[in-house]
Amino acid sequence: MRFNKTIFPTIVLIIFLIKPGSGGEAENVDKVNSILSGIFNFQFEKARHLIDSQVFEKQTEQFLRIELAWWQAIENGNKESLHKFKSHIESRKKEASANPTQRLILQTYKLRYNLALNKYPAAIFDYVKLKNLLEEQTPPEDSTSLHGHLYSLYVNLIELVETSYNLNPFKNNIDSEKKIHIQALKSHAESNNYLRSTLGKYFLFKYYCDIAEEKTRAKIYKKILHDRFPGNPFFQRIQDQRGTALTDNTKRK
Repeated sequence: MRFNKTIFPTIVLIIFLIKPGSGGEAENVDKVNSILSGIFNFQFEKARHLIDSQVFEKQTEQFLRIELAWWQAIENGNKESLHKFKSHIESRKKEASANPTQRLILQTYKLRYNLALNKYPAAIFDYVKLKNLLEEQTPPEDSTSLHGHLYSLYVNLIELVETSYNLNPFKNNIDSEKKIHIQALKSHAESNNYLRSTLGKYFLFKYYCDIAEEKTRAKIYKKILHDRFPGNPFFQRIQDQRGTALTDNTKRK
């Protein structure tokens, strides 16, 4: 079982960029989602223009600009571009040192960077640090709010990955716990909320494709991602390569 390189999409950090209970919550989600849609469709100039033309809190703008830089580095697909990206995030460490949310954002990108270069020992260290930073965040008081639902998405994703790879040797009843986290993600994927359903489907696709290797189930979510972001060659490659190349292990369940 391989350690998945893309199971931590940084879009989930939007949960810390939306102020719970604020009157502008829906508006902030719409703005950020429009920019992320541009980035994921490889419409980089459009996304940059949207960032420049909007007024965001500092940590929100930081997140969006780093996400844009990350996908541009991935588009180039070489070590030089990734090393340049690492220099970009290292230059922001001092600025982020006093802000837990900004540290969380940068730590997520460090994890993605090391996974992209197959630096697995460093990636495991980054994962542990990321989880510790997440635990420093205060859970939302209202679990039924958008902020609460998105927090649930991220926590269930991390717990599912940890349980699937047996990263915590002290956990018991692993199969039962996995079912709980999968069901939680499915409830989000079936939501009428665009953001929740998109993230839920993406997390389930990555789980079934890269961890459980149940390709029939993965195809359900894969097609939705490809249709939703047709301009992204990464999702196109998922559509072309992963749908039929690997053996379907669904019957093992």
